[in-house]
Amino acid sequence: MFEKEGFPDMFLPTAQEIHAFGYGLLQGLQFWKRTMVPYDGIDALPLSPEWRADIKAKYHYYYVGFDLPEVVALVLLLIWKGADLAPLLLQQVGMVV
Repeated sequence: MFEKEGFPDMFLPTAQEIHAFGYGLLQGLQFWKRTMVPYDGIDALPLSPEWRADIKAKYHYYYVGFDLPEVVALVLLLIWKGADLAPLLLQQVGMVV
């Protein structure tokens, strides 16, 4: 009743969300100097006022973007080690001769 006609845009990210997630992802990928910017320190970032306002408004997207590379690396490590140890574990249990 109150929705606009046309393409449903409720699942598309806004510019604020893209800015916050993208900046967090770029900082999270810098493994050699990973320091998360606290919410109070956003105003000191060397970014445009628009980007600082976007990150402040959608800080949870920044947080997820910052932690995403670490989570992906840990999941890949678990998959790799699981595949590496699976034959040994199956042999110990007696499922593989």
